[in-house]
Amino acid sequence: MYDVNTSSLVACSCDSEPFVPSPAMENESKTLRMRELGASEADAKLAFWVVGKANFEHLAIGNQQVYRHPLSLALWLLLSFGFIHLVNWWPSSNGMLGILAYLRPLPAFATIALPLIYLVDWINRPYFEERTQNTIKSKDMHNPARHYSKSPASGFWIFEYGKTFVGLIAVDAADANKTRKAVIRHFYVEEAYRRTGIQEDMLNHALAHVFGKSAAVESIEAVDALGLTPHLHDCYMKAGFRRGTEYQSAGIFGRHPFLLLQSTAAQTIFPLLRALCSRPGVHTICCASLYAPSTLVDSSSTTVETHDWTSQVPGYGELCDLKNELVTAVKSAPKEKPLAIVIDSLEILSENLSASVEVYELLSETLGLIKAHPCPSQLIAHSVQPDDTADLFLQTTFSSSLVLLRAHPTSLIRHLSKEYMIAPPPVTEDIKFWSIFIPFSERAHELDRLSFGSGAEGSGCGREIVVEILTRGVNAQSRKRGTERVLEGWDTNTGTPCQTSDLQSLKLLFSQKQVAEAAPDPTQNLSFNLSLNESQQQSRAKVPLPYAHEGQRSDTTPANTGAIFYDPDSADDIDDDDPDEDLDI
Repeated sequence: MYDVNTSSLVACSCDSEPFVPSPAMENESKTLRMRELGASEADAKLAFWVVGKANFEHLAIGNQQVYRHPLSLALWLLLSFGFIHLVNWWPSSNGMLGILAYLRPLPAFATIALPLIYLVDWINRPYFEERTQNTIKSKDMHNPARHYSKSPASGFWIFEYGKTFVGLIAVDAADANKTRKAVIRHFYVEEAYRRTGIQEDMLNHALAHVFGKSAAVESIEAVDALGLTPHLHDCYMKAGFRRGTEYQSAGIFGRHPFLLLQSTAAQTIFPLLRALCSRPGVHTICCASLYAPSTLVDSSSTTVETHDWTSQVPGYGELCDLKNELVTAVKSAPKEKPLAIVIDSLEILSENLSASVEVYELLSETLGLIKAHPCPSQLIAHSVQPDDTADLFLQTTFSSSLVLLRAHPTSLIRHLSKEYMIAPPPVTEDIKFWSIFIPFSERAHELDRLSFGSGAEGSGCGREIVVEILTRGVNAQSRKRGTERVLEGWDTNTGTPCQTSDLQSLKLLFSQKQVAEAAPDPTQNLSFNLSLNESQQQSRAKVPLPYAHEGQRSDTTPANTGAIFYDPDSADDIDDDDPDEDLDI
């Protein structure tokens, strides 16, 4: 499937320029106009039509890129030559056609090209159709005129040449007071007018409007489909936009704005917390209230900014303004690098600030600043145990996107395998495993017995950790919002994530499954036959089972068949209430 490569583009207020008409516009100034989207039904239909058309245009461009790809061309030529050889359409100089005989293979190339064209479109179309539908169903398109009138800095403009539609651009600044940024959600110019550079005038007009109407807007972001809209990409670059830094990671270090790490009494998640504080290429601000900063960060690290809050205990010395210190550090962080804010830990910070609500407000403001950062950034919070403070940050009101990492000891998986005969997926089906694992892992007394009981391993003594990962957000493949839960492993010796099957203490569980699957069939290589062929199976199915039709008269039984009637006499014992009445005692 063809995938769109997207990157974040940011334009700062110092880069914007006032709206200056191009020479082509000055010559036609009487007929060119840029007006705001009206509330009429005609304008609403036009907006829906153009926004859908702009997104679906990427399908044709994407298909063309696939057609021109070297692998596609090589496949086309290979199949065409195979077809020519199959039907023997190679040129021949022995015929009567002469030089025209060399044109015989041409129909074969066209015959192979048509199915390939259809196949490429059939593969790409579902993705672009879903992408277009999601854009049309977005909140700003429910009522565009009303949505883009909520903020004076927002705007939805239509560019016209007389009565002819030329293009449109929509900038959304409804959340500028919180995020300090605006977003270009829609930008389209008719193909006939793209060579005139009219899109540059439209963009300059939108930038001047946004920055002139609101002082809260510090930047404007746009999503540029690189390779699919080159005319818009060049326009962004000329207007002073810069491409956001691409930061990609996988596994438990995925690209999510909020990560919540939870330790348990049986297993600490400290090794993962330490690894998140030392990622290369990421500017990290580590605020330590529980662990000393020296235990979280290497002293030789140059990309980590530490804030030691372990001494900020109410009633013991003078307290600093933690909120102002954190906000100042985030705002002064370098803009050209991804940013990570590490909070250790929520419970200790809640005690220092005297209320969980204070922590919630502090991190909510911090999360807003992180989302406004030019590069992909993360807020990472550590919770020492599942409690009411941690539950506040699991709500969708704090962050709709969430990754929860909860540490479990490997002894829990071994216990479930021994007592319940289940193992992590794919050995056991997902539904069956999670229906047992989730409630059992929430039983504190059971985990205490496994970790601190007689003969137990103790708390976090193992070198391997099982990490339960709960991801809430939009699935990258299905493009649908939902919740996913998986298990991964963490090897503290190497400091890297791994599959649960790669953990040394759990390899036996997966090897037993493989041995069971590879067990020989006991019905094979016998001197007698235990299986039935088709005719034997049909014959067996026709054999009536005894007592299967008890009490029912068969259709083959004659109607005048005799019957036996029995009349019990006085000596018969038929009294169920007193079965021992006939005993002579």
